Amino acid sequence: MRVAALKAITEILQNPLAHPALMNLIPGVGQLIHDKTEAVRNSMIDLLLGLSVIPNIKFYEIVPPPQLMLRLEADALRSQNSPSITGLVELLIPSYFPTRKGDMSISRQLHLSRCLSFTSEYTHSAFAFYRNAFEFVPLSVIVHLIVNLIHHAETLV
Repeated sequence: MRVAALKAITEILQNPLAHPALMNLIPGVGQLIHDKTEAVRNSMIDLLLGLSVIPNIKFYEIVPPPQLMLRLEADALRSQNSPSITGLVELLIPSYFPTRKGDMSISRQLHLSRCLSFTSEYTHSAFAFYRNAFEFVPLSVIVHLIVNLIHHAETLV
């Protein structure tokens, strides 16, 4: 029943006219990110992915980032490769690999800054995230991040 309800909400999101009504309903389902049933958690992640492209409803107001990190860590401890990890990584990619038009060096520095912050604050979640990021981020961007991490480490020595 919970899966069906989440899928119905996700489907209704396709209609922009429904967004004002859903803005009041959706916050009540945020706790389902930690449901005991994997299918429910996956449906919740699908809903959050649907919300991520809607400008008026912020997915991180439905499930706050610390809760997303806890979910990512818990799922990574259970399995290295699961649909929930893939969905969470896809959801978080724009936060940790933002794209900026223009100067690529700004984006690279931003990637490094966010990577360092992420790994220091949510170590296990960050490992799960970066282990799966290759599915959504071009290899060249990942290589630049690795090079920047090495340069950063060299400055610390």
